[in-house]
Amino acid sequence: MKKLAYIFSAMVLFAFLFNATTQAQNIFPATGKVGIGTVTPLYELQVTTGNTGAATSITVEKVAGAGGAQFIMKDVAQNIEWRFKSAAGGLFKIRDNVHTSDVVVFEAVPANAATALYLKANGNLGIGTTNPLAKLSVNGTGTFNGKVKCTEIEVLTAAFPDYVFKAGYNLRPLSEVESFINLNKHLPDVPSEATVLANGLNLGEMNTTLLQKVEELTLYMIQLQKDNDALKTRISNLEK
Repeated sequence: MKKLAYIFSAMVLFAFLFNATTQAQNIFPATGKVGIGTVTPLYELQVTTGNTGAATSITVEKVAGAGGAQFIMKDVAQNIEWRFKSAAGGLFKIRDNVHTSDVVVFEAVPANAATALYLKANGNLGIGTTNPLAKLSVNGTGTFNGKVKCTEIEVLTAAFPDYVFKAGYNLRPLSEVESFINLNKHLPDVPSEATVLANGLNLGEMNTTLLQKVEELTLYMIQLQKDNDALKTRISNLEK
């Protein structure tokens, strides 16, 4: 019986000391800075963890009802309020200072999904890549419903029409080109108006095609020059 009393007393003492140690890690003064995990907070709220191997986390949890959980940053003097909140379907939103519209929205993604957006320390932003090599690097397609203004466009292409000047290139006779135009109302190898209106225009492909047509025109002009020179020679010989 006496041993049980000693054991019980030791347990009570241990619980008291453990609780005192735990409480000493926190400070909740009536005024001033609040510390969780520290009794010397440097900020209005400071959360500190020891060397536990886990990340420090602050949880804002909504257990029931609509509206989602949200974290509010508010500057009363400037009448500014930004909200970081969750929404139905696993969305995460950043709402503007009057919280009437969503400035940024992230959809829920599957587990182990690839990084969708990556901002490097040098200011390079990657979409679909974690190694953006320019101020904006997009690994995929982009859609712009409006104007794109820039000072330079560089298009990478897998082919260039220098093959027009190679031996064996099938340069259509102009009579064949004329027949094609009369039948189709556009040049050979050039997309029709209906195709462009329906599917848009690939700048790289179109520039390559236009250069092909310029090179073909150059060959036609060279041939016409040769025929013209030959005709002049024949006329000159006849006049002698």
